[in-house]
Amino acid sequence: VPATLNLLERATSLLPEESERRRELLIELGVAGRLAGQTTDLLEGPVAAWERIGDRRHSLRAQLERAYFRALGHGRSEDVITMAEQAIPIFEAVGDHRALARAWLLTGSIHAGFECRYAVAEVAFEHALEHYRSAGWPISLCAAELAAALFFGPRPVDEGLTRSAELRSEDIGVLGEANLDVWVAGLQALRGRFDEARQLVARARKVYDDLGLTVGAAQTCGHVGGMLELLGGDAEAAERVFRQSCETFARHEAWAPLATRAAELAEALYAQGDITEAEQWADLARRHTSEGDVSAEFSWRAVLAKIRAQQGAIEEGEALAREAVAFTERTDAINQRGYVLLSLAEVLRIAGSIEEASTCAASAADLFARKGNVVSAARAKDFRTTLISA
Repeated sequence: VPATLNLLERATSLLPEESERRRELLIELGVAGRLAGQTTDLLEGPVAAWERIGDRRHSLRAQLERAYFRALGHGRSEDVITMAEQAIPIFEAVGDHRALARAWLLTGSIHAGFECRYAVAEVAFEHALEHYRSAGWPISLCAAELAAALFFGPRPVDEGLTRSAELRSEDIGVLGEANLDVWVAGLQALRGRFDEARQLVARARKVYDDLGLTVGAAQTCGHVGGMLELLGGDAEAAERVFRQSCETFARHEAWAPLATRAAELAEALYAQGDITEAEQWADLARRHTSEGDVSAEFSWRAVLAKIRAQQGAIEEGEALAREAVAFTERTDAINQRGYVLLSLAEVLRIAGSIEEASTCAASAADLFARKGNVVSAARAKDFRTTLISA
């Protein structure tokens, strides 16, 4: 990424100020800057330049990229979807496959990362793949987004592994393989294959670090690496991974991913019994949750609900947990729905509502089983057994 930025900066400096090619390359410079974790909006200039000369196609491309850049801060995620719906027919009319690839990729990223609607995101990413190929651009980034949707979404683990293997059979390069490694690691962790998962994450992180993808490493390795440690029962190791990626997001002012990751850090702290710091991170997640970010909305509520229940504020905790469940019911994120139901079950256990807690745990176990998450399914069943026997 640093090399990409350097080459694009040099190329744009050599072209005349009003050159169309220069303005096109400035858009790509803005995209590369975001991947590098730069906080400066490098797309402001290209948007103004294309609007000034009345070129709607290039203006929409630049505005779409900028809208996504802002959504990762505290912007409105729905703006990206609205703009993509306007732009795609215009891009199609002139056969601009590069712009179509980005439009479908960003659309899928909003459906997945903000709305947790992974089936529809998967369709968008498949469209993006077609246009990446037609444009002659590497598919590594797009393949990563698709693999993430396979991990988080409703597809069973075995199907996710099969599609990931198909993607890996293409010429996706070192970065593409690293992208796939992370999400395959996540799927393997759901099956309880933790050593294999750790090796895959470590291999991917080295590639990210070598390529200067600091924020990318925090986004992917940060989630899967921490998640697999929680699944494996090592909350302290999970805390270290989550904390490192939270620091990266804060340093680069990537507030949207920070919101969800802060909630995950709170979960790791709660699992260790550190209620005080867990509350601090849950509150930070709440404060940085952007409008339309469903993932963050249910994540901070689920962990804060348990914290409030432990603090004796049972009614508040139960209300938060039920709100979290309501948010997940708008999604097809099976694992997340199961984890939030277990949070509600924990709150109900503390409140003494054992029968309803048992029902929630059973529902969570069913969701995990549908996904193929054998580790969490077993734990949900054990939790229910403990409730019943008590």
